Amino acid sequence: MANKTALLSLLVSYFNNTISKSEFNWLLDQMGAMDDHDLAELFDQASALIDPPSLTAIQKLKLETIHQQLNHAIDEDERYSNSAILPRSKKYPFRKWAAVAACFLFFCTIAGLLLKRNSFQHTREIVLMDPNRISPGNEKAIVRIGGQEIRLDSAKNGLFINDVNLSYADGTRISALSPSVAQKIVISIPRGGQYQLMLSDGTKVWLNSVSELSFYPFLDKHTREVEIKGEAYFEVAKNPKVPFLVHLNDAVVKVLGTKFNVSNYSDSQRTVATLVEGRISFRSSAGTAILQPNQQAIFAPGRQGLTVNDVDAASFIAWKEGVFDFEGKAFEENLEQIARWYDIDVIYSGPSQGLELGGRMSRGVKLTSFIQYIEQNFDLKCQLTSDRKLLIKPKK
Repeated sequence: MANKTALLSLLVSYFNNTISKSEFNWLLDQMGAMDDHDLAELFDQASALIDPPSLTAIQKLKLETIHQQLNHAIDEDERYSNSAILPRSKKYPFRKWAAVAACFLFFCTIAGLLLKRNSFQHTREIVLMDPNRISPGNEKAIVRIGGQEIRLDSAKNGLFINDVNLSYADGTRISALSPSVAQKIVISIPRGGQYQLMLSDGTKVWLNSVSELSFYPFLDKHTREVEIKGEAYFEVAKNPKVPFLVHLNDAVVKVLGTKFNVSNYSDSQRTVATLVEGRISFRSSAGTAILQPNQQAIFAPGRQGLTVNDVDAASFIAWKEGVFDFEGKAFEENLEQIARWYDIDVIYSGPSQGLELGGRMSRGVKLTSFIQYIEQNFDLKCQLTSDRKLLIKPKK
């Protein structure tokens, strides 16, 4: 067996992430030949030399390598133990590899506890990403009919949904899908996406990020009914004989012909309808409200019920025009807009009471523009991690 001092040195190098690949493989071979007592003693000595132990992503990857070799050893052991004839030179690595893995797992558990205990004195490494690498959203959508689905061409700027076929706004036919009266049509917009649609009755719909429109074809129907999850802007084609209904969780908007915006994102726990032009009826379990232009109905089940406010409707449909309008909206609501459009997670650790962004920003700029805006104007510090988390906190 190799010198214990050399093994100890390499094991410490492993946990300090300074070991080479060849040294690591040699270390594994030597540990596989050790008995349980010597192996435990080796890890005990190594742990005393590392304060606190560190578990980087690379080390975890190496631990996974050990698991893979252990699984291979188990498979080999079972294969030979089930065989009628055992090879003369057969070794039984299972017990040895189990001891190695057990020691590694034990050491990793202790390391995790020590890291937690020393969290106030040692800051874990945060792998950062350049915000310039985060581009704004674009045209993207997925259409499902029955058991079939297609991803729409991001180079196209709109979709026309007829009662019998689908085509892009430029007339290009989408032959992969064909609507039928009995099958629901579902258009889903992922994070960082948006798309414009025209329905068979001439109604225009703009879908925002993380939104979904679903409906059955309107052919020979007495009502035109759709369901929305997320956010959408409607310009409904007038047809007094066939009312247009928009279902929003626990609320329904009824119109004959008008322009309005609706929003019912699950993370906001409320349903909002904002009227731009015409008149709509907003019905919920808390009552019914008839909206006039520049009025907004807000329904929050279990909280304030149904309220109607006077607003600047243009602010709530600015997204359709390619603009973030932060004015008059809660700080958290604006951060949610940013998260959905740039396909990131935004985590704010600080007081938000009285904090309002205000102003307007193009949706066509990279994330770095937003970061510069809030850092320069609100005494906030931002960090973008490699797993697309934007961490925002006060500078002081």
